[in-house]
Amino acid sequence: MVVKETLRLYPIAPLLIPHESTEDCIVNGFHIPKKSRLLPFGSGRRVCPGMQLGLTIVKQVIAQLVHCFEWELPRGMLPIELDMTEEFGLITLRAKHLLAIASYCLKI
Repeated sequence: MVVKETLRLYPIAPLLIPHESTEDCIVNGFHIPKKSRLLPFGSGRRVCPGMQLGLTIVKQVIAQLVHCFEWELPRGMLPIELDMTEEFGLITLRAKHLLAIASYCLKI
């Protein structure tokens, strides 16, 4: 659930192809103003066929990163000092990037 919620809030890539109306139009009785944006998605049989594989791979990669590395904040920074503010738009981004120092912890 944590992985799915993280991917929902912070998608890996923004919309690859912009879906934006170039002029005012009416679709099925609904007025669509110029510059309106569409967020296309599918469900049921039309959902992305690679979604399950992608979620499995992401979970495995996160598990390996947590298992193989010790993670620290830079220069003795405390977790309370992290800036978790977000910028809103078509996708939600963090206002400031997270900087973490990873050190390999497994014996070779």
